Amino acid sequence: MPAARSLGIGAIGWIGLSTATVFGATVFADLGRPLVQAVGPALLLGSSAAAQLASPWLARLAPRASGVLVVVAGVAGIVVGALAALDAVALVGSALVGAGIGVSYRVGLVALTRGTTPARQGALSSLYAAVTYAAAAIGALLVGWVAVGTGLVVAALGALTAVGVAALLAVLWAPRLGDTLEPGRP
Repeated sequence: MPAARSLGIGAIGWIGLSTATVFGATVFADLGRPLVQAVGPALLLGSSAAAQLASPWLARLAPRASGVLVVVAGVAGIVVGALAALDAVALVGSALVGAGIGVSYRVGLVALTRGTTPARQGALSSLYAAVTYAAAAIGALLVGWVAVGTGLVVAALGALTAVGVAALLAVLWAPRLGDTLEPGRP
């Protein structure tokens, strides 16, 4: 599997997770949605952790899944929830974004390091972290730059929408949960 696929899905995930957690509380505060402001980021991070932990089990249940369609659904929930003032929709969207990114980020890392020596795994894991964190930093800087002209709500929701579109396109090439299974194990 080409490294670019793993790095790409990791970058999409980390940009989405960072955008939603860094700007989410402020966006929903600006929109007067205190429940989503308080609970959304924690729900997003909690569901991301839970999905990462559940990924080995999910790999046996749905080996063709990658998590990216869940990200798309979650982004739609956050954006619609924000624009229509529907707290429940935004909260479900937050949980879905977190879960989808939790799966896809882990799948990308495991697919990248699968079958390599421990030393190579360490080097590739460091590369994965460096690339995905740099992508998230660039994404946050771009949101800030755009927000100067448009306001934070428009910039952050626009960035999340871009993440959703990127995730939708990634359906075609994203590593799958089945790529994380040991060969010969169901």
